[in-house]
Amino acid sequence: MKKNIILTFALIILSTFAFQTAAAQFTITLPKIPKIKKPKVQQPAATPDGQPAVQDQRSEQKTSSHVSDDGEQLGPIAIFELNEIAKVTKDVSEYTPEGKIYLVDAIGAEWLMRAVSPREREKWMTRLNTVSAKKKFNEALDGLAAAAAKKLPSYKGDLDEFEFRNPAEEKLMRTELTRIANYKIYKTGLAQAHWLIDKDNFGLPRARYKSGAFWIRDTTEDHPYCTITYVNIIQDYAGGGTYAASYTQFIKDKLIGCPASAY
Repeated sequence: MKKNIILTFALIILSTFAFQTAAAQFTITLPKIPKIKKPKVQQPAATPDGQPAVQDQRSEQKTSSHVSDDGEQLGPIAIFELNEIAKVTKDVSEYTPEGKIYLVDAIGAEWLMRAVSPREREKWMTRLNTVSAKKKFNEALDGLAAAAAKKLPSYKGDLDEFEFRNPAEEKLMRTELTRIANYKIYKTGLAQAHWLIDKDNFGLPRARYKSGAFWIRDTTEDHPYCTITYVNIIQDYAGGGTYAASYTQFIKDKLIGCPASAY
């Protein structure tokens, strides 16, 4: 037994020695790590007087339309509004009767009125706190007014759609013109000869109506354009297939050109 233990121990020693000898014969090759190249520093170009030209990063940037002349940075709301004016100006400039019916959308109509009406512009400008901001918006609105001057005189919108006449209903529509003495009325008409039915989600009638419009010029306005004033005539459903008495509802005004005789 003792002899076997001694033999086993001797074998272990011989194995360890053999492994160390074999390991010594292997060559371990480490991967080559590339050297980090330092970027070349480009020397600034010399000016004619021999001094290095120091380039201001701001000179590489385009002049921003969102910075006033005195360097004031406009806020995000002002930037958004200036972009809206630029969009409306583009829409007006690109308008053709063949391309679309409407000159501008509802938001554009508000900017258009501020552009052509000094009174409406001044009222809106009271929200601006600095002279430089007011100057920026005046420039933008002047550009929109210039574009409108080329398109509005000949723009009639959907006026031709209001071709039907009904003296009694037209008289009722006039009740929406609260300052009737201030208006020159060039045309009054209805878009339908018969009633349109307004129904609820269950298909039951709620009211019936007709769409009407005036082509008018408000002589107290401080701009040279006319408007379409949209007015609906409505009769509420009274049950049993009957309707109540007619009443009117103002819808909106829209700037358009005036007839040639108005100028």
